[in-house]
Amino acid sequence: MKELSSINQVVLLVIEECSLKKLLDQELFYNLKKVSPPHLLIGIGKMAYPLMSELKSSFLLGRPFIVTKDQPSSHDTSLKVVIGSHPNLDFKSLQAGQELLSFLQESQKYGDHDIFMGLTGGASSLVDILPDEISSEFIFKLNSELLKSGADIEDVNQIRQEFSCLKNGGLLTFSKAKAVHTFITSDIPSGDYEKVGSSPTIYRDPDFNELKVLIKNLLSVQVGQEALSFRGSKVRSELLQRKEKAFKEKDVRTYLVADYKRLAKKIKLSFGDQVIVKEQPYACEIGKAVREHIEKLKKILDEGLFKVGGFYLTGGETPVLVKGKGLGGSNTEFVLRMAKELFFDNVLGLSELVLKRIAVASFATDGTDGEASSAGASFDYSTFLKAKQSGLEVDNYLSDNDSYTYFKKIGGLINIEKGEVNIMDLRIILLKR
Repeated sequence: MKELSSINQVVLLVIEECSLKKLLDQELFYNLKKVSPPHLLIGIGKMAYPLMSELKSSFLLGRPFIVTKDQPSSHDTSLKVVIGSHPNLDFKSLQAGQELLSFLQESQKYGDHDIFMGLTGGASSLVDILPDEISSEFIFKLNSELLKSGADIEDVNQIRQEFSCLKNGGLLTFSKAKAVHTFITSDIPSGDYEKVGSSPTIYRDPDFNELKVLIKNLLSVQVGQEALSFRGSKVRSELLQRKEKAFKEKDVRTYLVADYKRLAKKIKLSFGDQVIVKEQPYACEIGKAVREHIEKLKKILDEGLFKVGGFYLTGGETPVLVKGKGLGGSNTEFVLRMAKELFFDNVLGLSELVLKRIAVASFATDGTDGEASSAGASFDYSTFLKAKQSGLEVDNYLSDNDSYTYFKKIGGLINIEKGEVNIMDLRIILLKR
């Protein structure tokens, strides 16, 4: 039995289980090394670099190409690394798209080849190639509104892919490769891992009616009208035809490398009776997730569980409808909302003795929580006492969506130096001994 003495210790123990080497299927990689003809390697995503480092031991044709968010601290010069933008799509992302296009065009000189692609979360904003009729100004506004809308990642990607030559199987239209193998680290709560990164190697027919509803509900009138105008255009129709044709002509295969389900299994093996894991990841707005976590804590306390220490673990995405101008991601906001309910308002009417046992944390497994420079935050009774002494008003920071600034002032930010996977956010409620 592990001694779970602090929330920071539990976070570190959980992060250790997020090792790529622990999660991936080595037998899969071994078998695919035998695939011929030679293959190009392309990686896209926030955690594409460690994934591609695992893949590059296979026989390569040319130099592997990676689009990611940050320059790796120990850059392997055998890998070409291009930096895009995340979470906001900007000119760096479009420049990365042009470099990817040049790489694919250059690869045609090799003749017959396959593509091995490593795909992780964040790919949708890191790189894009726009149709000639779509302006960068429009696509920047579109992405900005979607990120603030409170929509889940699947709805966001469903809209984004409509205005891209690269997404929804579009990458296939730029390559003469006979076969495309995509290795995916999934951050999709529904488990439909082929939707990661807006599916650059998988084509699916769009649901026009559903798309129309999403555009109406998530975008401003001005941006929505422009989006609907393109949706009904001849240019878009021809773009979809090219994507569908390329998808049907190639041998396209996908492989799940790591996801929340696989991590949850390893967490249960490692911690045994000291952990309760929510099997189904969250894909709902943050307010509902906070309420359900508090209800689960109440049940755990009422049933007398974790008397000698244990924790409740959940995964998934809890998007925030952004109305303020502050700095913070969904993880720091989740912890601050939980802190308000449990400690400041004490909605469960808990004694001081019980409150001293409780700690809450939420963090992104890839180390980046939205636009903030942390992975998330933690909060316990000692943080509560410090927060009360500070005089900072929690409601003011929540109304301005400024949770990162709050934790920067009182402490509690979680920093992950070397994230290896992006398998959604993780949330922990710890009950200490």
